[in-house]
Amino acid sequence: GVPAVLLFGIPDRKDERAMLASERDHIVTRAIHAVKDAAPDLAVATDVCVCAYTPHGQCVLFHGGAADVDGTLVRLTEIALVHADAGADLVIPSGMLDGSIRALRTALSAGRHGDVPVASRLSTWRPIWLSGSSAR
Repeated sequence: GVPAVLLFGIPDRKDERAMLASERDHIVTRAIHAVKDAAPDLAVATDVCVCAYTPHGQCVLFHGGAADVDGTLVRLTEIALVHADAGADLVIPSGMLDGSIRALRTALSAGRHGDVPVASRLSTWRPIWLSGSSAR
């Protein structure tokens, strides 16, 4: 059978600080609860990023016209904690920001979620896929 699912949030509203992403009753937390209720042994991983929750769709927040990596890391930790509180078995910061794994691990370990793993994400650029797949 299927051992795990990866949940991504597609919100019904967006803002510059991705505030919906860390609300305790939003699409991802509801999905975590629904999966755990229906299939308690199914592992649930969640995407931890701000991109889907902001109008610009970037994986980083902006402040004063510049990327706010530190502010984004704070938001990512808030999102990861909400996901862990809801029952996520694994959190994955997909934005690949410098320091994101450390920030999430520190926040989860400082709270009640030292046992929730944080996975890094590898991004594959489309040109690599195209060149590899066309080389057959």
